[in-house]
Amino acid sequence: MAKNNFLFQEKPAKILILMLDDRERTVTILSRSLEMTFAHTIETINKYVKNSLITREKKGRKQILTLTKKGKEIAELVSKVWRKVNYKDG
Repeated sequence: MAKNNFLFQEKPAKILILMLDDRERTVTILSRSLEMTFAHTIETINKYVKNSLITREKKGRKQILTLTKKGKEIAELVSKVWRKVNYKDG
């Protein structure tokens, strides 16, 4: 199995797609928006940070998540693939 196959799993892919809108995001906001457990969201974010797709910035008690340039490029590609795969004709 590929090292980064988590990019093609539904909820991890949706994290990247959701972050494309450039709004301020935290782990809590992402987990609630996507109905994921906090633990699963943290695990996914950690993988994205390790692969330089997302950065974390402390803002008081919050950790603000931001897509890196590489993260935005991959998120846009994942979004295009996701739309093609889920497109229903008719």
